[in-house]
Amino acid sequence: QQGRSVYLEMECQACHGLDGRGTGATTLMNDLADSRGLQISSTDLTFPQSFKNGGTGQDIIRTVLTGLDGTPMPSYEAQLQGRSEDAWHLVNYVLSLSPTH
Repeated sequence: QQGRSVYLEMECQACHGLDGRGTGATTLMNDLADSRGLQISSTDLTFPQSFKNGGTGQDIIRTVLTGLDGTPMPSYEAQLQGRSEDAWHLVNYVLSLSPTH
């Protein structure tokens, strides 16, 4: 549950949805665009094979801390500064969303 708390605190649900399936309000309002201005959808966090930066724990922490260039995924490094345990709770929560986990 600690990871879910961090997920909600960082407002991941705005894009990825409460269930992580990429159905957050921002996505449903068609309000996401890539760096070229093309409309895109949020990543479905229940399917780590589709993650642009890789689906391992190390890949996810890197994406959370650095963001994902060319996408609306921002860096959360400042918000998680000095909170490495919370960052890993978030990673483990994201991994737990996959039915194959």
